[in-house]
Amino acid sequence: MCWTDTYGGFWVVSRYEDVAQVARDDATFSSLNDTNSDDLAFSGVIIPPAGALNLPIEIDPPLLGMHRKLLAARMAPKRAREMHPTYVDWADYFIDRFIERGEVEFVSQLASPVPTLATLEFLGLPLEDYQLYSKPFHDFVAYPAGTDEYAAAVAQMMECLDRVEIEVEDRRRHPRDDALTDLVHGEVDGARLGDEDIRAWVRLVLGGGIDTTTSLISHSLVYLDQRLDLRVGLRNEPKALELFMEEMLRVATPTQALARTATRDVMLGGQLIKRGDRVLVSWASANRDDGVFDDAEDIVIDRRPNPHTSFGLGPHRCIGSHFARAEYLAVMGRVLRRLPDYRLTDGASQYDSIGTVNGWREVPATFTPGEKQSSVTELALPTA
Repeated sequence: MCWTDTYGGFWVVSRYEDVAQVARDDATFSSLNDTNSDDLAFSGVIIPPAGALNLPIEIDPPLLGMHRKLLAARMAPKRAREMHPTYVDWADYFIDRFIERGEVEFVSQLASPVPTLATLEFLGLPLEDYQLYSKPFHDFVAYPAGTDEYAAAVAQMMECLDRVEIEVEDRRRHPRDDALTDLVHGEVDGARLGDEDIRAWVRLVLGGGIDTTTSLISHSLVYLDQRLDLRVGLRNEPKALELFMEEMLRVATPTQALARTATRDVMLGGQLIKRGDRVLVSWASANRDDGVFDDAEDIVIDRRPNPHTSFGLGPHRCIGSHFARAEYLAVMGRVLRRLPDYRLTDGASQYDSIGTVNGWREVPATFTPGEKQSSVTELALPTA
């Protein structure tokens, strides 16, 4: 554990045991984003603090449980398993767009579109709008604040959320079987959500559902570029691909860290944390703790057990983790089957700096051209 004066000062919690203690004790380490509190300023889960409230990640129990209950049934493991064949179809659909050319930029042409479609389908937003969401929610974390790309992404994200507000009004009049309807008509503590709370929920689902899974897929593609010997086994053994996925979650850790605010003086890992101190919980560091993981710096593709923290721990654990896994297995399974000899070309670039998400801007590759085979013809999606 260490202290930094950056952004007003905060503790960086790095050991697995300490990370777990913080993540599981919301009474002591709060996720609240409420800087107007008269008693204690809470600054949420982002350092530096985000300007807007993110629901439900920036509230604490018991209110947290009430919010998560709105979508819990829709995010159950069974629903994710039921969606997996659809994700496979979508992966094939996008692979068909480039397979005859023998070249691809994986991020924009596959690794981002499939999670974007999955997120839009879950919310009930128009699938044909996927490009309007895919690029800005990727660029928002791929480029540092102050760059033209970042500014454009923020503007485009606001346009996306304005579109969502139109959909919200439609759900009030015409409920459907989708998550957006659940948010519009569901109740928390006896009252329906206000417009700002619905917008905050949707913003988090979009942000959490798109580029984190994109990043995991991208890291896997980059790693397997240097490990041609692994591809046959991963392609032919579903369980092997599942174990590989968990190890990539550990070593790549798409969401690197989230913050908390101490509500009281407390000892953590032998260090006194004072009331009001900000604490950055490093999932990435916990995932490399050699007291928990043997050969922690190595990628052990069949590691068991693998208690990584990449989806968080405790009450705030990622509610969409089952869907992220289903999307990953669909995309990587089809890449290994249909593009077995892909090799990266010059131009692959990782994010210059890592705020919350650790990913790749671009992952260009070539491969032996193949034939189209997708049975998905009814999607009215752009073909670019």
